[in-house]
Amino acid sequence: MGGHTCGVTTSGKIYCWGNNGSGQLGDGTTVNRLAPVAVASSLTFKAVAAGNELTCGLASDGAAYCWGSHVGGSLGLGTIGSDPQLSPVAVSGGMTFVSLKAGSMGACGLDANGAAHCWGHPGTEANVLNTPVSAPTPVRGGLTFTAISVGAHHSCGIASNGLAATYCWAHMGWGNNNGDLGTGDTESYWGPVPIASP
Repeated sequence: MGGHTCGVTTSGKIYCWGNNGSGQLGDGTTVNRLAPVAVASSLTFKAVAAGNELTCGLASDGAAYCWGSHVGGSLGLGTIGSDPQLSPVAVSGGMTFVSLKAGSMGACGLDANGAAHCWGHPGTEANVLNTPVSAPTPVRGGLTFTAISVGAHHSCGIASNGLAATYCWAHMGWGNNNGDLGTGDTESYWGPVPIASP
């Protein structure tokens, strides 16, 4: 999404390459890399999600770690700071997840029950304050999902309601000026709303 790519090896190590201006490659530097470099961590991971200027990894025990840009609390560290993190740091709250997705300025994870928790700019689906949240926060509405995707200004998920319906919502009340949410209008919704039927 943001000029860098990451992958997980069969042994659980993450390698990243590309743009590293905010430390999103996680190798302890801000040097751009033309070839894969190992993320500076002794942890083993089962998944990785590359966002814009941040990356998040899902450790083998389900804990979430993020690194890179921390503008607007985008790393979920419990603070609204701006100092980048050049290697993995634990997302606050001690939650475990089964999947993670990173976006432009934050990330979301699904827990074992399918509930979505987000932080940074995506995290504000949980409330109506036009400010980011610094730690995993439940998405409004109480829906559970089988999959979730995080974009620059909106997120979408496939609800586990027996209908496999797709719901989308705007980040911080933004994200539907061009019909991004697929709702048939340009309203900016704070919580998940079903997309329009084709």
